[in-house]
Amino acid sequence: MIAPAQAMESSVERSAAAKAIRGGEAHVLFLNEVKVAELIGVSVATVRRWRLIGRGPKFLKIGGTLIRYPVEALETWLASQPTGGGAE
Repeated sequence: MIAPAQAMESSVERSAAAKAIRGGEAHVLFLNEVKVAELIGVSVATVRRWRLIGRGPKFLKIGGTLIRYPVEALETWLASQPTGGGAE
């Protein structure tokens, strides 16, 4: 199982992912699991697993079957993940 901290290897990648989420499409409010996986560099199966165990970003279940991730929730979740290389 991939830990959330391993999903994004550096703060530079996190920043790039956050920019890609907004990427000129300010009208985008929700992302599907495929887009979330693509943006953070993990498989769709990992995103699903995180959702099932309550480990990933917050999501909405619409109509009982449709899963969508609010862009703001994904950005918040990414920002909350620990970063490596904290040498002082």
